[in-house]
Amino acid sequence: MTTAGKAAFGTLLKIGANAIAEVTSITLPQLTAGDVDMTNMSSANGYKEFIQGLKDGGELSIEANYIVGDTNGQVALMTLFNSGAIQAFIVTFPGSTALAHWDFSGYVKSIGTTASLDGKIGFNCAIKLTGMPTLTAGAPA
Repeated sequence: MTTAGKAAFGTLLKIGANAIAEVTSITLPQLTAGDVDMTNMSSANGYKEFIQGLKDGGELSIEANYIVGDTNGQVALMTLFNSGAIQAFIVTFPGSTALAHWDFSGYVKSIGTTASLDGKIGFNCAIKLTGMPTLTAGAPA
């Protein structure tokens, strides 16, 4: 018997082959599409008619523990923010073999740190997707 749900523990966000260290939360993008109004003088019953417009890959956001000197992760994200460069990213879902993965390109839209009186120093980042993301079963090639 298989279960429908899967635990998120072990999910990774990677810049190329390098995983971002100590991620505590990943909010995957909400894919959306615009509306194109096709209503005309002959539209049935006085209702507007629409077709799907351009698609938007949305944004991915992460929260993590702040790590000093995480060169391949947090520092790399800051470098990407400063350059504005578009980069390839991969989100891999866990499993005995990788359950699935998202591949997408994007740029770092925002980056920051948090510090509360009775808490940890946190790191957060938002990545704006550009182009079409792909969801594929199994591990990345």
